[in-house]
Amino acid sequence: HTGGPSAERDVNILIGKNIDAGRILAGVTFSRPGNWTSWPPHEHARMLEEAYLYIDMPKPSYGVQLVYTNGDEPELATIVHEGDVVMMPQGYHPNVAAPGGSINFLWMMAANRERDDRQYGVVNVQPEFASAVGNRTVADRARGAAFMGVDAILISGPAAGMPFEMIDLRAAKEAVPETPVLANTGVRAEQISEIFRVADGAIVGTSLKVNGVTWNPVDPERARRLMEAARQARSNLAPA
Repeated sequence: HTGGPSAERDVNILIGKNIDAGRILAGVTFSRPGNWTSWPPHEHARMLEEAYLYIDMPKPSYGVQLVYTNGDEPELATIVHEGDVVMMPQGYHPNVAAPGGSINFLWMMAANRERDDRQYGVVNVQPEFASAVGNRTVADRARGAAFMGVDAILISGPAAGMPFEMIDLRAAKEAVPETPVLANTGVRAEQISEIFRVADGAIVGTSLKVNGVTWNPVDPERARRLMEAARQARSNLAPA
C-alpha cells in the first residue's frame, strides 16, 4: 500500500528482482475509489518504456489517463475502460479513477538496455509535484522508499532548476547509507564539490542550458565547467 491522500493504491510487483530477466518488469496496481495513481507524475523514458492494461473495472467504472512531456500540451488525455491498453514510450503518465470506482491496471515495462536499465523505481518526478505529501521527515520518507526496494532516491527542490536543501540530502543519505542518493534539481558547478561529499551523484539539466533557463538548448561552456568541477571533486574524494 502506498500514496498519500487522494493517491492511495496497492502496488504489487509480479516480475521484478524475483525473476532473472533481461528487460521485462511487470506488476499490478489497484487504486482506491476516485484516487490518482502513478502519482506524483513521473517518467523514465531514458531507461524504460511502459504499457498499461486496465483490468477489473466493471461498468460504469472508468478512468482518465494522461501522458505528457509538457503539461500544457499533453500527448494523450483519454478515458480508459477495462480491457483498454495505453502505450507510454515517454512522458509523465498519471491517471485517476472516476468517483465511486477504481482504476486498476497491469503495468509492463521494457528496459532500453538489457539488464542495465531494468530497474524499478528509478524515475524523474515532475518537479512541480516533487514535494512530498504529509508530515513525515525526509529521513522517514527515505527509509520507506528504501524498504520498497527503489534503486535510488532523488532529492529535489520545488521545481526544475530550483535548488534542493543540503540538509535534506544529508538526512536522506544518513538514513539509508546503502541506497544511492542523488541531487536532482538546481545542481550548479560551484556546489558540486559539496554535493559529492554527501551524495552518490547528481542529475543536472537547467544549469547546463543557455542562461540557465530550463527550456533553452545546452550551453557547451556551462557543460564543460560542470564536468571539470565534477572531475575535480571526484579526484579530491579519491583515497590517497
